[in-house]
Amino acid sequence: MQNQLNLEINVQIAMKFIFSESFDNIDQHSNIENGWMMVQNYPKKEYLDACILDTGRGILQSYKDVGFTDIVSHEQALKEAINGKSTKINETARGYGIRTSKSMLVD
Repeated sequence: MQNQLNLEINVQIAMKFIFSESFDNIDQHSNIENGWMMVQNYPKKEYLDACILDTGRGILQSYKDVGFTDIVSHEQALKEAINGKSTKINETARGYGIRTSKSMLVD
């Protein structure tokens, strides 16, 4: 992507973090069987479209599988993940990846 997009270093770092965090979360939490990544560059529009898909269990099911009975919807599960609630409850320093990725995309 760097060769085609000529990205500034701070954008490169953010994109690498977001993709890496997404792939790590899919690998660690989704019980994935299949996954795909598609990227389309629109140079005239200065726009990049990226899509990551997998056949995993989803964020809500990930919470349910470790015993979070108070999280009952996909929307709530996503909000909890963005706010740092990790399914790895016995590990410290968890739950920053999705929140950091969102911040990099939005802010």
